[in-house]
Amino acid sequence: MKRLFTFGCSHTNHGYPTWANILAEEFDEHINFGQAGSGPLYAFYQISNLINNKEKWKLSEDDYFVLLIPEENRNDVVIGNGVPEFERIVTNTIHNDCEEWYTDKYRREFSPSDGLIKTTLYIESIVRLFQNHRLNYKIINALYGVHYQNTDRYKLYHEHLKNLIGHSDSLQTIAKEYTEKEIHYYFINEQNELEWDGHWIIPIHLQFVKSNFDFYKETNVDKYLDIHESITKTNLFNLTEYSAKYHYAYQPCGGLYVGSQNKLL
Repeated sequence: MKRLFTFGCSHTNHGYPTWANILAEEFDEHINFGQAGSGPLYAFYQISNLINNKEKWKLSEDDYFVLLIPEENRNDVVIGNGVPEFERIVTNTIHNDCEEWYTDKYRREFSPSDGLIKTTLYIESIVRLFQNHRLNYKIINALYGVHYQNTDRYKLYHEHLKNLIGHSDSLQTIAKEYTEKEIHYYFINEQNELEWDGHWIIPIHLQFVKSNFDFYKETNVDKYLDIHESITKTNLFNLTEYSAKYHYAYQPCGGLYVGSQNKLL
């Protein structure tokens, strides 16, 4: 059985289909560890736990692993006052902080180089894990550094990353080259108002898959284009179908949360 394991943030696991769901049509099974709002450490933690449980998962050369690197300066931390059953991973950024105790000092002292350095170390470790266990993998940036003021520092990071994982077209690059006028969806919220969704539309995810995976055969592609047309016309979609139903996550306590079964293993 050929399985696809995917990792990343909401660009990997969202309320409507992403590149991960589209690519999964070429596999027998899709296991999505993507988590909305998460950062690079979260993805590293998921991959490390998965490989540490290699025998349980019966991982083999038939499996394929894809990491879409989240924004580098999302800072994942474990909270819960040291009580294992209450511990969880949350993510702080300079744009969207989860805890007030973290915000003031972080914004005052934060350097964008922090995330670039940490992400480089995470990716180096992830590559070694995949290679040491002879697993097939691909690692791609979700973004391409448009928010970094120190462009020279980002270029160094990007060049080093390219030496580690090769060249691929980031999701943001595909979105920038998209020629249609609208690249985001709008959904009707509980107040019956149109609310902007800050994620890229399905055709951009489709083009991302076509650009980066030469084995992609457009299996069941019409299903995803139909979803795109439906959202565009109605501004409605069941946003729990893809984000929760197929979601997996290793918790700080080591337990595995299986979204489709709604339980912790």
